[in-house]
Amino acid sequence: MVTHMDLVIGSRVRLTHNLHVEGGLYNGQMGTVYGFVYQCNGPCTDEEYMPRDFGILKDSEREQPIILVQIDGNLNYSCSQEIPNLVPIIPIEGRCLIGKDYKRWQYPILLAHARTGHSIQGFTSLNGIVVDLGSPFFGGDYVALGRATSLLKILLTNVAQTSHFTTHAAYRLQVEQFYAHLEEIFPQ
Repeated sequence: MVTHMDLVIGSRVRLTHNLHVEGGLYNGQMGTVYGFVYQCNGPCTDEEYMPRDFGILKDSEREQPIILVQIDGNLNYSCSQEIPNLVPIIPIEGRCLIGKDYKRWQYPILLAHARTGHSIQGFTSLNGIVVDLGSPFFGGDYVALGRATSLLKILLTNVAQTSHFTTHAAYRLQVEQFYAHLEEIFPQ
């Protein structure tokens, strides 16, 4: 569970909820933090910052800002006439029942300088992709490799070996066939 995020203007973020699927705001959609909007008690100068121990703050001092995120791609909406795809992200209520009903407010975003094997599915990278082959946290390396638009836009962190993908013989055959397919699409 994420307890805090260190966000700055320029941070890459990923939506964690389907906020408005028809409008292009869906779980996994990427964007860049453009700014912060405070209603009353926000920092007045660049030198001011929020304390690391929120326990010392009074409830009236715990304002959560609206985070302005410029969403990647083309949206039919922007909260600014000058900046395309600018969307305000506000905290949403989450509830949990563990002996007692708890309520907390959390932003529906996460830092997203990288993607997991699950979130890469259905994504196409026009800029390129770096794949950490053999990572214990990533089982779908071949899925990530298929998201690049060109073989020249794939950077591997180490040499590809079939052991990075599976020990199951039938599945390994599928992976090898997928590599053969990639070589047909992107001849060297």
